[in-house]
Amino acid sequence: TVSWSNPDPTLYRAPVESVTFVVIYSKVGEEEEEMKEAPLDERMVTLEDLLFNTTYDVRVAVKNEVGIAQTTGSGDQVQTGEGVPGVPRSVTVTRSTPDSLTVIWQPPTNPGGRPSYEVEYEGPGQSGKMSEMIQPGELSVVLEGLAVFTVYSIRVRAMTSCGYSSFSAAVEGRTGESPSGPPVGVAAISITGGDVVIGWATPQLPNGDIMHYQVSCPGTDSFTVPEFHAECSGLDPETEYTITVAAVNGAGLGEVATVDVRTACNGAPPTVRAAGDGVMVMVREGQNCSVRAQYVLVLVQELELRPDGSPVPPARSLASYSLQELRGLTAEYSASRSRRQSNEGVYIAGNVTSGDLAAGFDLGDGRPYGGYINHPLGPGESYNVGLRGSDTPTFMAVEDPVSGPTVEEEDSFPLITVVASAGAAGVCLVAILATIAIIATCCCCSRSKGE
Repeated sequence: TVSWSNPDPTLYRAPVESVTFVVIYSKVGEEEEEMKEAPLDERMVTLEDLLFNTTYDVRVAVKNEVGIAQTTGSGDQVQTGEGVPGVPRSVTVTRSTPDSLTVIWQPPTNPGGRPSYEVEYEGPGQSGKMSEMIQPGELSVVLEGLAVFTVYSIRVRAMTSCGYSSFSAAVEGRTGESPSGPPVGVAAISITGGDVVIGWATPQLPNGDIMHYQVSCPGTDSFTVPEFHAECSGLDPETEYTITVAAVNGAGLGEVATVDVRTACNGAPPTVRAAGDGVMVMVREGQNCSVRAQYVLVLVQELELRPDGSPVPPARSLASYSLQELRGLTAEYSASRSRRQSNEGVYIAGNVTSGDLAAGFDLGDGRPYGGYINHPLGPGESYNVGLRGSDTPTFMAVEDPVSGPTVEEEDSFPLITVVASAGAAGVCLVAILATIAIIATCCCCSRSKGE
């Protein structure tokens, strides 16, 4: 609002009815001027639609029929006050690191003065929104201390002494990748002679998009695989090795996980053939076995069957179980009185000497061998059968052992006979596996006492 005092009437130089006052104003530093007239009997006028927090040059002159009286000087300088600002424009994320995002924006079309800004951001799993206050004149901020490879929602609003603007539309920004944490659960899932298959799960902290995994086998160059398993082959038998695996994302190679393994005896594979009214597994002596076992554990692993009757490959091979695990699973199996209700369908069927094995072992005869029960097999089921050597006997008491018919009885139940090859001095220290489909109608044993 501009006001003035009454000038000397002699300055009008025209009839009073043709004289008015003119308020001339412009932003300081700019030549373009605007005017607003007022009747001669008024001494005040309000200038509207000015910019907030802006300084103007203001002059008052007399106007008659000839024109506007010339004024001297720049008049008075007046600064408008602040108002509620408009919404900041063009909010953009311009740069990211693993723990920060850089955000820029443009001031509102109507800033309402010289506003400061509030930048609000939120990531997944946060208990509440975070914010940064930005001083007037600043149009960017670096948000720090953020989680790695995480999407944040960001919006900005302006603030003056008259209040806040609305928030801008939210934009999203993702922090950068950093090297991954180690894969979890790295373990040997299959050991066959000098061939080892290891498996693992996604790192707990992938810190980015996992592109592949880098595996390092002893004696070979590292290689990459896209999935969660890899094979190291051609290793020396009965030797301890360390195998490493690491995830690779956009930031490069991650933290390494290791697994220690011991390769198996590089024995010849077993052969399976029909033997009368049953199935016989012929176990041949290994070619590179430096250790011969005096005692042998007979291992059994039940297999799930598909609707078509074919066996489903197990998640773990018999060779991958430790002796402690096998003992625990055997106790659970014997206590459950039902297959696969309390464990993985894995148990020790007997602990015998190499000499006993050379004479033959009837799998599923229901008898105890060295403290372990040789549980009857189920008709129409499939099994993995393996042998594991030991230099000492390992006996385990089993309460209330399950009894079953002996081979001399005329009852029908499937049998598997496991024998060592002729002239074999012993049995390899590690498991030799054979997947055996047992059909009750084909494997029923009806032997005479003479057999």
